[in-house]
Amino acid sequence: MQNDIAGARRIVIAGGGPLGIELASEIAEQYPDKTITMVFASFRFLEDLKQAASIEAGKKLNKMGIVVRSGTKVRNLLLKWMTEIIEDHED
Repeated sequence: MQNDIAGARRIVIAGGGPLGIELASEIAEQYPDKTITMVFASFRFLEDLKQAASIEAGKKLNKMGIVVRSGTKVRNLLLKWMTEIIEDHED
């Protein structure tokens, strides 16, 4: 997977929970030149935690240059590490 990440220009991470946030953050730190996009179906990060934690996570990811698309579902896995995304209102 590391070779795939190193060779990619853009990276899409599905999920706005703790694992998705950690993965996006670690990739952004190691590869600051990559375009990283997080997509998740809910309308905020860390849905099970207080809203303040969600807001803080969003601020940190934004500061790292990570693009966030909340309310977005992964519709189809096209290739090994490439996804097609679709906005909820397009369903």
